[in-house]
Amino acid sequence: MAAAMTVIIAFLNMTGVIRPTANSVFDIPFLSKLADPGEIFDPEGYTNMVPSIAQAIITVAMNFAFRSVAKYTAELENHKT
Repeated sequence: MAAAMTVIIAFLNMTGVIRPTANSVFDIPFLSKLADPGEIFDPEGYTNMVPSIAQAIITVAMNFAFRSVAKYTAELENHKT
């Protein structure tokens, strides 16, 4: 769960949702700087959707990993006898 939250916070910084001016504990300055005007993920540019698409792909991948862990732990819990 901590890994999923860290990934979401990182992508929110890259898309400019979490900004340094908000004095947030979740602000990661070197990532939120990427969403500044003129930077690679500038909200006015064409590459601003890259972090959102990457977040969706990584979330799906983490969901598959969690599903296999959940199945494994459920099998351990459900005894045969």
